Amino acid sequence: MVQLLSTMNRNETIVVCCFANIAVAGHSGPDQKAQQQAMIRELLPKGAADRIDAFVREKQLQGSPTVFFRGQLLELIRWAARYGDRSGADPQFSGDAANREKFAKAALICSDLWGERIYAKRLRATGDPTQDRQRALGAFRKGVEESGQAINPAQTLGRGWLLFMEHMPRRYPQFAAVFEKATGLTVRQYLLLTAALAGHASASGQLSPIISETRMAAATAYKELAPRYLKLESQTADELAMSLWDAPFATNAYRSLRERPLIRGVDDRMVISDPIFFSERVSIGPLFHVVAAVRGKKSNEVFGAFGNAFEDYAGGILDRMYPTRPGLVARLARNVKVGDLEIDAVMNDSKFVILIEMKAAWLREDVILEDAPDRLIERLRTLYGVSSDKEERPKGVAQLARLINSILADRASAAGGQFQKVEVFYPVLLVHDVNLSAPASGHFLNEEFQKLLAKPPPSVRVAPLIIMTISDLEHLESSVGKFTLRKLLADYDSSSGDRMQSLLNYIVGSEYRELMIANRSLTTAAEHLLNEASKELFPGHTDNHGTEPSASL
Repeated sequence: MVQLLSTMNRNETIVVCCFANIAVAGHSGPDQKAQQQAMIRELLPKGAADRIDAFVREKQLQGSPTVFFRGQLLELIRWAARYGDRSGADPQFSGDAANREKFAKAALICSDLWGERIYAKRLRATGDPTQDRQRALGAFRKGVEESGQAINPAQTLGRGWLLFMEHMPRRYPQFAAVFEKATGLTVRQYLLLTAALAGHASASGQLSPIISETRMAAATAYKELAPRYLKLESQTADELAMSLWDAPFATNAYRSLRERPLIRGVDDRMVISDPIFFSERVSIGPLFHVVAAVRGKKSNEVFGAFGNAFEDYAGGILDRMYPTRPGLVARLARNVKVGDLEIDAVMNDSKFVILIEMKAAWLREDVILEDAPDRLIERLRTLYGVSSDKEERPKGVAQLARLINSILADRASAAGGQFQKVEVFYPVLLVHDVNLSAPASGHFLNEEFQKLLAKPPPSVRVAPLIIMTISDLEHLESSVGKFTLRKLLADYDSSSGDRMQSLLNYIVGSEYRELMIANRSLTTAAEHLLNEASKELFPGHTDNHGTEPSASL
């Protein structure tokens, strides 16, 4: 690998990797076969597509093989940053047949390197199912995280706008001032500039992931602010090599790319390295700029405020799904008191109740891929259950279990007796961490939940714990008119009693997939953000749709 990369132009190899990564990991709908075919035509040597087709026929494979994927391309960016040839820019690089051959070899080598790093011996059976599942937790999580696709940009743009322009200022009034002092930009300016570049992180093929720094500054009304923003969000290949190799990769992984997803070339070109990391700059980027500025105990205060803002945001989605109407019984209640306990949301359908506890937490990178899963398990318990550290309060599944135990101990008086007729409780842990949808995560947290749950009376059933990510809830907001949330959860409960399959994967593989529609509230918020970006960045310069084409950047 090192020998091969020493003959490949580092600048151009990284540019091609980023181009391919946007194409296969950017949001583009369900046609992954078309994505692969496009990259095979664009990047592999002449005749490669025919040889791949012949291989598929010979081996009688079901479906097309995945040649390029996100984890592989991020791996190649990492290796190229350190070992690639540091010659000047060569925009004709990918048109050369020899370079295509080298790129193909390097990408396939990175597939093996990625697989070994993620899975290694972690999926080998020992004969003890519990031990095997725990050892696989980190590998499954990382495998899903680094091979997935970006969600609809409307979700991340809309989520970021609502979180940081509405909810976070209420929960942490000094947030805007701290952010501006740390970045030299207002939160609004930061979100507008990020939104203006969002089209370059799409797999639609309309825009290249390549951005001209000088043209961006010249084309927008933010001539002074655009360079400041780009410096804040970008890094050179040398800086990338240092951050990904000088510190242990197992400790930080792609943290530096998460924090600065734009890579500066040796010429005027700047490229978006990854569509998922870039989308995170809208949905959580402002938070981490502020956390980095305050540090110490103050950072815990900021995270706490964000947790409350997240609950407000998720609660707002539930309110829109089940609005209160005059003359009708309210099915949704927020912040319901049960003795000295409180549940974030309750969906009461008389005999069936959904109890929702919300949590915004981040899993430390250094515990995910250790060979022994002990630290990962302890961290999951600290974030979502009962920690061995007595100073940590019970969270997540522990709160749900305590609440249900309290209700079942005195159904007649709990919360005014509203649970007296309930036959089935559906406990839901609603999380900010979308990677908790990885296989086995829900199974593990349900086992933790079951350990804490008292035995219910014969007339009552408590369903196994359901993990729902914020992305799942966003998908459901405008779709529940075609079905009820209770019906979906009941069907999922019947299909995956052990919770090895995530709610998301159940939906994708069931009839519910055809019933899902785009989130109207987030689409509206995203359109507002894009319109604001158009008006403020490109005043007086519009296309036929009333917005400035992002291609001008």
